[in-house]
Amino acid sequence: MDLNLIKPFPAVYKYQLITTAAESLDLTQSVLSAVLRRLEKRLNKKLFVKEGRGITPTSAAAILTDKLENVMGLIENELLDNKDTKASKNNHNWDSQHSLTPSETAVLTVYINLKASLYRTL
Repeated sequence: MDLNLIKPFPAVYKYQLITTAAESLDLTQSVLSAVLRRLEKRLNKKLFVKEGRGITPTSAAAILTDKLENVMGLIENELLDNKDTKASKNNHNWDSQHSLTPSETAVLTVYINLKASLYRTL
């Protein structure tokens, strides 16, 4: 799945207004709406329903939010576990003494992007 479809989701879930969420993400309303439509199509689930001037999350959106928060926790734990393991194996300060492997860099990038999306708007 294209993570760019997921990144704006937390802001939309929080604000429940496409315009406000788009502004918080420095996107246009039309781009954000298109991203949400693509995400809904990819998941084959309706995530929001229009209600007045805003939108209301569906149960599928609540489930997705829970799953994203769980994934964030797993990634964070994995990063912390890897950090502790490397530091103890090498008896060095992991942060300043070792570079990340490509797979660790990829996991860290996903983690940072998801965490920023989930918590930037809090």
